[in-house]
Amino acid sequence: MAAGLALSTTRRWRISIRDVYNRKGDTMAYMLAVNLKVANYENWKKSFDGSAELRKANGEISYQLFRKAEDPNDLVMLSQWHDEESARRFLHSDELRAAQQESGVVQIPDCTVLQELDSGTL
Repeated sequence: MAAGLALSTTRRWRISIRDVYNRKGDTMAYMLAVNLKVANYENWKKSFDGSAELRKANGEISYQLFRKAEDPNDLVMLSQWHDEESARRFLHSDELRAAQQESGVVQIPDCTVLQELDSGTL
């Protein structure tokens, strides 16, 4: 972990979660966009892969992982969750904070809830 950086257990995540509905009125799963900086992608990815069962048990359905072209250690993850409470509980969990510290996350991640408006194939 970077010198002087501590992932505070009192810091609140910048996240706003509310009910999201599709056009039929059915409740949709929640998408979280997480921007995070890591010390070393390969080391972080091993830890991330090792936490798959923990994430699944807490309500994560799927994920997509991206990195910024100019910085291989600046990541964006999109993950789909079953419901608001599961996502909120996991984002504020001691398990997640411990995993982030052990895996080399060097900044408090910026988390945002996204609602899909449209998609298509060209």
